[in-house]
Amino acid sequence: YFIPGMTPLTTKLIAAGIGGIALFALYRRITDVAKLMMFLWVTMLLTTGWVIAAGLWNFDARIAFDFPPDAFRLSLGFVRGLGAGTLIVMYNYLGYYQICYLGAEVKEPARTIPYAVILSIFGVLLIDLLISLSFIGVVPWREAMQTPAIGSVFMERLYGKWAAGLLSVMIMVTAFGSVYALMLGYSRLPYAAAQDGVFFRWLGELHRDEFPHRSLLLVGVLCIGASFFSLGAVISGLMTARIVIQFMGQVVAVFLIRRQRPDIERPFRMWLYPLPAILSLAGYAYVFAASGLQFILYGLATLGAGVVVYFLFLRRAQPGPA
Repeated sequence: YFIPGMTPLTTKLIAAGIGGIALFALYRRITDVAKLMMFLWVTMLLTTGWVIAAGLWNFDARIAFDFPPDAFRLSLGFVRGLGAGTLIVMYNYLGYYQICYLGAEVKEPARTIPYAVILSIFGVLLIDLLISLSFIGVVPWREAMQTPAIGSVFMERLYGKWAAGLLSVMIMVTAFGSVYALMLGYSRLPYAAAQDGVFFRWLGELHRDEFPHRSLLLVGVLCIGASFFSLGAVISGLMTARIVIQFMGQVVAVFLIRRQRPDIERPFRMWLYPLPAILSLAGYAYVFAASGLQFILYGLATLGAGVVVYFLFLRRAQPGPA
């Protein structure tokens, strides 16, 4: 919005620079990270709250519900489009389980984690729905599809350039908060895998301020590298790999644990079991199939590479014959 003439390369370089800033801001003890996270979280609430309040106050149903002809006609194109759109919507929800990656650093995890997950899901649902309605109730969807700065255009139309500029800054802070939170959560994964003996031991070390600095550097560098690909490709690649490895894998794990590990503690119950798990598995399979051949292959290749690496580390961890 501020520099509309930026080239794709300039945009990618700025994105990489922001990734470096996030990495620097995370390279400290978790208590300091939490203070900055609180500031970013409050800014996010103010940003979304302003957009929702302004949008609903000026909401025009004729603009919002101006559907194209045959918009809801059931066809193969509709099914594919719904699956592809759901893939992007799922990306909006990624932060809901971040607390699971920080389980060892959470007070009363058995109580705190479920509450955080459930409240996050409903919070994101409400924010996403209301923001979408706010945008399309002011800016026609045909015009919104053509602008890379929908929030800024939306606010400029309502209150002028000063409001658009202010919201643009608040959106950038909110977007930085997303990068910051995701990098924080995922930096704990290589560390945990190294601690379990199924990844490089070098990544299982803690900084003197008690955070996994080597794992954080690895994830940060990968995030910076991802800045040089298109956002659409990065989101599709991340989601297809995650669906087939994590989401579908977790559903299968529910059945396996219930059947094969009755000896371990299982403090949580699934209402109407196994129906929610079956519906979840079917939904994930549908979105995965609708993502496109190249991303399906990427997800399967990522899964295959992970299996190979896992068994290599497992073999190294086992003692040889006497």
